[in-house]
Amino acid sequence: MSWFKQTTSGVSIGFGILLILASIHTLNDKTLSPEDRSSDSLACLLIGAPLISLGVLTRRTLRLQKQQAERARLRSVLYGLLQRSDTITVLQFAIAAQVPGEVAKQFLAEQAQIFAADCEVSDRGEIVYRFQSGNLLSSRPLPPHDLSADYPVLGSLAEMFDVILVACPANRKIAVLKVVRELTGMDLKRTKDLVESVPQPVKQNIRRDFAEAYVRRLELAGATVMLDRHQKDDSLHLK
Repeated sequence: MSWFKQTTSGVSIGFGILLILASIHTLNDKTLSPEDRSSDSLACLLIGAPLISLGVLTRRTLRLQKQQAERARLRSVLYGLLQRSDTITVLQFAIAAQVPGEVAKQFLAEQAQIFAADCEVSDRGEIVYRFQSGNLLSSRPLPPHDLSADYPVLGSLAEMFDVILVACPANRKIAVLKVVRELTGMDLKRTKDLVESVPQPVKQNIRRDFAEAYVRRLELAGATVMLDRHQKDDSLHLK
């Protein structure tokens, strides 16, 4: 569908430019009366200018959507790496995400600010980011898959938590919707239903460090959030 919008925006801009040029040409057409020149030129201008604006706006929207999709992909890669280790190098992230080093460096620097990660340079000159690991009872690496899935060993390694969205101010609803949608991957309707029926769990059965990271993201957006120890029977117990 994006290719169709891209093509439509190009046609809209091109046709709009032709009408603007026709408007200029009409103003200089001596074969027409002054009244006809003015009216025809104004008609072309009134149609051409909105067409150009619409085309430019469509292209800008497509560009923003592409940028948002790319950032969502990079976050997904980052979270996947964090499931394996709390320490990530710029080179490691660049290879995993298949992006240039400068892009990887800038993205990790932004995420380090959000999650209060430490940054250091190793003896080999590598830039290393160390994200907070939380109160895990074991330091051995966790398996590289979704931690929210049923994995029987996790119960013996660390306490698992649920992230509960408690309240969302009306003036921060859009910001909270965006963050919840980013964290859960749900469509807009399901995300809206969740936010409008608080208290609701945003994420369940995850490590404490991930849960605290989700809480920080949601609180920065303006939501009221709480952590609750995940119950073995998967039922939600609000305090």
